[in-house]
Order: sequence, then structure tokens, then C-alpha cells
Amino acid sequence: MKRFLLKTMLTYILPMLLLLTGIEVVLRSIDNDYRNKEAWMQANAPSVQVLTFGSSHGFYGIRPDCFDKKTYNLGFPSQSIQYDQYLLHRYINKCSSLQTIILPVSYFSLFSEMEDGGAWAHVKGYHIYMGCTYHPINPIYHLELINKEKYLGIAKQMGKPLNFAVADSLGWGYKRQWGDQKPNFKQEAMHTVAHHSRNSLQSTLPNQQRLTQIIETCQQKGINVILLTTPTHPSYYTLLDSTMWGKTQRICEQLDKKYEHVTYLNYLKDSTFTDDDFYDADHLNRQGAAKLSTKLNNWLCGDAVMR
Repeated sequence: MKRFLLKTMLTYILPMLLLLTGIEVVLRSIDNDYRNKEAWMQANAPSVQVLTFGSSHGFYGIRPDCFDKKTYNLGFPSQSIQYDQYLLHRYINKCSSLQTIILPVSYFSLFSEMEDGGAWAHVKGYHIYMGCTYHPINPIYHLELINKEKYLGIAKQMGKPLNFAVADSLGWGYKRQWGDQKPNFKQEAMHTVAHHSRNSLQSTLPNQQRLTQIIETCQQKGINVILLTTPTHPSYYTLLDSTMWGKTQRICEQLDKKYEHVTYLNYLKDSTFTDDDFYDADHLNRQGAAKLSTKLNNWLCGDAVMR
């Protein structure tokens, strides 16, 4: 029996483990935004003056190249407030020149956790490449193997050099070009709002606490905080659940009022953004991101000191 088990292990199990290990090593070797942003921050943190965070609304919507101050985008698709806080704490002590953080707070931000929905696959990026230890024993947050998006990405790049990075040298998700708008904003918005509204009220208090902790950490360091709601298309914001959005807006306004170093900038319904500025119902394209970033830069240049 022992001989049979040993033979089985040597013939089947060991080769399979070696194969899976090899695949994991290959997947981790492919260029990606998590590794690149970690490397950039480790090399440049002392000189950065403005850091931006947030989910895809910040990742695609805030262009550091439009700022006068040295700015870097630490946003990622689906990034929750929990991971905004993690990244801030990871780098803040190295950011000796940091003056301002820009923290996008979207319709869904206070009501969602990455681990609870389809965004769970993104969590491994923080663990594998950015030193996160939130889930020390759960393998789905430590293995690239358990990520169908990786294999789909490889399939799309067959015959080309493999690359999962989409951010530019300053962390902005630059691959969304002007002119890439979805043709049917209304249909897109219905699907997106329905998805964004499927969130848990149980997450609200923890996320509100994290938001407050971020603000108070920055207060101790003399760093200004901009809470930002990015522009969306009318087809999107007209469908929002009034209770969810009202609670989000009210919390941000209360934090603005309570803390002198906090400003809430709400561009959700900003009419200066037109159809040509949107990639889809809730994301800006290259042109729209430049417009929003210019607004933010102008605000920083005119009122960058603590009030």
C-alpha cells in the first residue's frame, strides 16, 4: 500500500504540483499594475505631493499629468475604502512631501467590500505584490492560479508580449481613449446602477469608520483630504437609489463640516461634462479625465493650504 501511494505521488501528484507551481511563477512574472505601483511608490514616495486613490472612477478619471504638483494615482478597478486605507498606511510614512490626498467616494463606496462581490479576484493583487496580510490563510487571495481573468487576458494576447498593466507611468488607467464611448448610455446605465445598488448596508458603518480614520491619520500628518465624487452621465445619476446616494452625500458633507482639512467636491451631476467626456455611463474617457483633473488642479492651486 505504501509503495502504491508513493508511486502515485511520484507519477501523478508531484508532476501536477510542479506544473501548477510553474504556472503560478509565470503568471506572477507578467507585468501588472500592482507590482508597478508598489515599485513606483517605493522609489518615489518621498517626492510625491498629491496621491489619488479610489476605484475605477479614480483610476480612469484622475490624470496626474494634468497637475502642477507631483501627483500619482494609487487607484485600482473596484478598489474599496478598506484598500484605500491600506495603501495610505503602507506608504504615508515615506511620503515626506505629501500635501494632499484625493479620495473618490462614489455611489457604492460606503456600501461595498471587495471580498463580497465579483471584485474578490482583485484582492490577490494587494497580497501578492503590495504586502497586504488581511487574509493570511485563504488561498484565493494568494494565488494567481485562481483567477480566470488572467487566463482570459493571456488568450486575448496570444502571439503578443504578455502584459496585464494598463496604467501609465503615473498610475492613471490611460488605455481608455477619447472616442471609446458606449453608444447606448441608457442601456449601459440601467445595468450598471443595478449592479452598484446590490450592496450591503452592513458595510456602511465599517466604511464610514475607515473614512474617518483616513481623515484623522492625514490630520496628524498635516495632509489635506479631498473627498471626491466624480462626474457621471445623466443616464446614470438619474437612476440612483435616493436613500443610498443621500446617505453617501450626507456623510461626506458632515466630514467636510467637521474637519478643517477636509473638502468635499461633488461633481456627480456637473453639467460641464458632456457625452463626449464619458467612456460609459459612470466612467470618464481620456478627454473627460483631463477636464476633471484640470478642475482639481485649479482647486489645489487656489486653495491648497489647510483652511
